[in-house]
Amino acid sequence: MTERPGVLLLGVCPEQDLAAAAQAAALAEQLGAELHCAWVDPARYTVQRLADGTVRSAPIDPEVQDQDVQPFPELLRRDLATILEPLAVVWRTHALAGNPSAELAALAERLGARMIVVGARRPSLRTSLHELLGGSVAAQLARCQLLPVLVVPAAQHP
Repeated sequence: MTERPGVLLLGVCPEQDLAAAAQAAALAEQLGAELHCAWVDPARYTVQRLADGTVRSAPIDPEVQDQDVQPFPELLRRDLATILEPLAVVWRTHALAGNPSAELAALAERLGARMIVVGARRPSLRTSLHELLGGSVAAQLARCQLLPVLVVPAAQHP
């Protein structure tokens, strides 16, 4: 009987250095695991989870009245593809909405992930209010998760 490959969950965001993606891909390749890359839009909330794994979401801003299937950012998908396509790794993307740490934790549980991988953000003046009040996504996951959480340091640029 062949064992089902494991799953590593990678949290990604457009403004993040892709060092975490490269590390997660290398680890997934070594373990023979699938790599699931999840992006969470914190400016929206989930209205409905669809059978195919996508979510219908709505904006937190009450002035905007749309409910759409949450798209994965195309530029981020292309950036990931440049890193992941050359490797022997099965990968897919997930677009979610809501609190990033809660959504990543819930997706990890649904997928039966072995580990959650996130990249550390470089300190900046644009730190969000969410991070100031609740800490980084990495810190929130490390506090609340039963799964291992791998935090990949941001690449240091001179």
